[in-house]
Amino acid sequence: TEEGEKLSRPMKKNDIVIAVSGACGLPAILNCDCCIHDGFAGLRDLNNSKILTEYLYYVLLSKNKWLFKSSNWGYF
Repeated sequence: TEEGEKLSRPMKKNDIVIAVSGACGLPAILNCDCCIHDGFAGLRDLNNSKILTEYLYYVLLSKNKWLFKSSNWGYF
């Protein structure tokens, strides 16, 4: 809805999102354009000449357990 869109942040296909509540630290590469809410952090417009999106995804995924343990009862 338009009201929901006002409370969300637009993201593009191939951007990376990281859960900051619930499954804290879990990264994902978006496979479509969408909007995210405050339960996610978004990494937008990554410069693939400096860092590959898929590489960054796997680095973040490898740190997932550490990030989850660093969270406070399911929230960063």
